[in-house]
Amino acid sequence: MYPTFTVQVGKTHETYPRLLQDAEDKHFSPLTSIQVWLGIKLYPQSARMKLALKVRDNVHGYGSDPAGLLETPSIDIMQPTDLQIMVPKTLIFFAVPPPLPPTLMTTLGPNCLPPQPNPGAVTDDFVINVETIR
Repeated sequence: MYPTFTVQVGKTHETYPRLLQDAEDKHFSPLTSIQVWLGIKLYPQSARMKLALKVRDNVHGYGSDPAGLLETPSIDIMQPTDLQIMVPKTLIFFAVPPPLPPTLMTTLGPNCLPPQPNPGAVTDDFVINVETIR
């Protein structure tokens, strides 16, 4: 059994491209059931970080969906941020028969990835506040 959501952090010895490739090679291999991967690349020398979110390509059964890649700009880890990343709860509860369990309601801010047509809308999808990670 594998979780449906994994987080990987790269700091000193892992480049950002290597971090992205790890998602393909390890997390989204045909042997796992992982649906969502969050990569966090830390740049300690410049006090910055970058986040990437990938989702599984369920058409092929492995690898990530190229249309599902979300990347943040480089973020100063010394400055607060209101950036949010929304993950559909259907991916978190992948293979769970409906109805899906109730989850917390969250208000989406104007700086949400993917961009939302109605900032300020309320959702029960999983919302990651990047400030919590920072």
